[in-house]
Amino acid sequence: MPSGMVLEREFNWTLSGRWDLFATDGRTRLARDIEFVCFNDRYVYVQARERDSEGLYDAETNSRVQAEYSEAMDISGLDKPGEGCDGYYTGWVGPGLMLDEGRYPFVPPCAWRNIGDDRLKDRGWFERPCAPGPWPPVGPQAPGRPDYQ
Repeated sequence: MPSGMVLEREFNWTLSGRWDLFATDGRTRLARDIEFVCFNDRYVYVQARERDSEGLYDAETNSRVQAEYSEAMDISGLDKPGEGCDGYYTGWVGPGLMLDEGRYPFVPPCAWRNIGDDRLKDRGWFERPCAPGPWPPVGPQAPGRPDYQ
């Protein structure tokens, strides 16, 4: 991630696997069983199946920020009223959609890239694969349609 924190798929005996968030050292687990993230250059807000893991994480301190949701979103600058996330993406993204080798339709929509936000310093992040067109995919090019390529 741009902050240096790491999202990694972990083996889980009871499920097919889970996504966990690790500190910038790549070893210290911060959050378990992540469903969605919103992130910028310093912070990652995690929505997790394990509610104890849900919250805001700071890459500078490699720890969780003790704050309620609205306060955490204000502290981090990730709040975009009425639109959800104001980080590298303008929508909440599942960790699996950010894999380096991701391909359509299993990547975030291109329209969610927050390219116009000059506060985001890792401009190379916007070169990652993304899904063109509307989200979710609709029409003749939608996955599951016989004419989909």
